[in-house]
Amino acid sequence: MRRLCGVGAGLRERIGEEVSRQLHILAYLLAFGPKEPSGFAGLTGLMTRLAQRGHQLHVVCRDRNFTGDRLHYQWENGGSLRIYPVTSPPGRLAFAQRALRQGLRIARTESVDLVYSHILQSYALLSCTVAKLARRPHVFWLCGDGREQTVSLPMWTRMSSSVRVRLIFAASTRIVTCSEFCRNDQEAQYGAPLSKFVIIPHGADTELFSPVGQSHQPDATQEGQILYLSSLAHRKGIDVLLEAVGLLQSRGVKASLTAIGENGDWGAEARHFVHRQGLTNVEFLGPVPHDELPKHLGACQVFCVPARFQGFGRVYVEAMAAGKPIVATTVGGIPEVVMDGETGLLVKPGDPVALAEALERVLIDRDLAQRLGTQGQRMAQERYSNQAVAEQYEKALLHVVESAH
Repeated sequence: MRRLCGVGAGLRERIGEEVSRQLHILAYLLAFGPKEPSGFAGLTGLMTRLAQRGHQLHVVCRDRNFTGDRLHYQWENGGSLRIYPVTSPPGRLAFAQRALRQGLRIARTESVDLVYSHILQSYALLSCTVAKLARRPHVFWLCGDGREQTVSLPMWTRMSSSVRVRLIFAASTRIVTCSEFCRNDQEAQYGAPLSKFVIIPHGADTELFSPVGQSHQPDATQEGQILYLSSLAHRKGIDVLLEAVGLLQSRGVKASLTAIGENGDWGAEARHFVHRQGLTNVEFLGPVPHDELPKHLGACQVFCVPARFQGFGRVYVEAMAAGKPIVATTVGGIPEVVMDGETGLLVKPGDPVALAEALERVLIDRDLAQRLGTQGQRMAQERYSNQAVAEQYEKALLHVVESAH
């Protein structure tokens, strides 16, 4: 029997697997738990999968960003996952001191092999400091579109962000990024040698999005349903999608849109656009818990986030795992995830006419939609499952530790 410590049951457990060498990993994460937004929920699954494979994970995160119901998981093969929520008192310095002390305590008492950080804020400097003081290698993951998100910020903020990233890069033994596009973009922007980078894609809980024996095919009342899952931001192309939906409805194509995500810089304008254009069957649900996304994906006929910039796009993987055809754009790392004509259709960004035509093809041609969805689901299971991605992380982290000795 496997042993599970703690209270409640929030994460899926499996019998532990055997590994050639057990790693002791200290991870600094901004958030942890299955109910966190897509990126952090996916990271929760990855950390859990590494522990299930026999490694010992020690996760430090903010207490207000912890949505799990258990602080300790353990498997019979010796793998374990411990979460250390750090309280967030007023003032960044007070929190930083607590998080620093907690990390150093873990590094000292748990024989940590390496320190891992999955965030781009000043918090990441904490993990670098802990790794330096504990004399352990540091592995840093950089968000694929983090630089793009700073473009609209004041110059001083952009400059300080660039300096921070360069310091973190210099202090890191390895830099994990999610696509070839992101690696080349970050190397050009920050000057880190390509030899420091390792490309590991985002993973998804393929079992959550495609449970065995459960069908996600839409019923008759959901015909023409398009699902958008991202912030209501200009760079994510919500304006282009709304215009495309208007074109479809003007042609008499049965098309409805459900948009899930936080208000971005185009949130208010999106609602005004719907009202001005007289669009029907457009619903803005706001953010929803990650574990509720499968039912929304299950209800849609096609998934679409026509981004103007995207480093990778975990949501595309989740849609693929649900067996849904995708309509997206040719920018950034999207073509590395969505294979045009195989798992989805890709169009140029910012082109509502081309987007409407691609959506119409998928909505009307059921055979095409079925083929794209089936091939996408197979690819998600083979390349992007938490297990497949955890194996890549395990190989990369083992190499870092062995090279340090």
